[in-house]
Amino acid sequence: MIKKNNLVLTINIGNRNFIKYTGVFMKKYAEKTGSDFIIIDESNLYNIIEGYDISAFRIGRGNNKAYLYKILSIMYYLNIYHNVLLVDDTCFIKDNCDDLFLKINSKVDILAYNEGEKDCLSSWKYDLKFIKKSINYSINRMNYINTGLVLYTDKINKYFNKDNIYKFKKLLLSDYPCQAYTSFIIDRFNIQLCPLSSSYNCMFMNCEYNNNGHNIEPSSIGKEFVLSNENKIFHITGFYKNRIEIIFYIFNIYNDSNLFVDDIHL
Repeated sequence: MIKKNNLVLTINIGNRNFIKYTGVFMKKYAEKTGSDFIIIDESNLYNIIEGYDISAFRIGRGNNKAYLYKILSIMYYLNIYHNVLLVDDTCFIKDNCDDLFLKINSKVDILAYNEGEKDCLSSWKYDLKFIKKSINYSINRMNYINTGLVLYTDKINKYFNKDNIYKFKKLLLSDYPCQAYTSFIIDRFNIQLCPLSSSYNCMFMNCEYNNNGHNIEPSSIGKEFVLSNENKIFHITGFYKNRIEIIFYIFNIYNDSNLFVDDIHL
């Protein structure tokens, strides 16, 4: 089979309405970069999980299998595409985001935001301890990534595979299942990580990582912050109490500003 070049991929499994507001921007970005665009949902999930005993995997976050499907999707599509940009369904790819596929070179296996660089975050602190306790392995915090937006190349196929997902399935019990597993694989197999700046994975919407940020009202974010060119991709994580309201707020600012193409439909 002749591989295709680039894919923009997102997962929309379960009772989630985010894609109604974010998907149009992903599709527009795929067209901008000459990439295919695929949404994984219940209608096409079978292709991803065929051949796996899903019941053999216990997942953190209430045994939410969507985290497993996210990893299996990468493994599946890297057999079809050379490069896969996986974007959470809670991400807005802004018009000023450059072509991430052009950042790939012979020294790059994965591009992602290195969450381990930010001292205040609890995720990497939790997972470093969790990985050590689960499989007695210590990872470098500078290899700990946020998996909300990652560009994978098919050079990692020999590590992102069926054998390893079963062998290291304990890592999926983390409170951050994809991040624990993927960051371990990066560190354990010396995968070449090209760290993206936080502007490609902006998680804090004009707020700090504290209770005030957690409870931020959408109107407190401000139109100026949303429309500024400083940030290229917004990632509205589960950190926010008012998550769907924030996503709707951002969508409406873009809609009112005519910053997406009206005739692009999912």
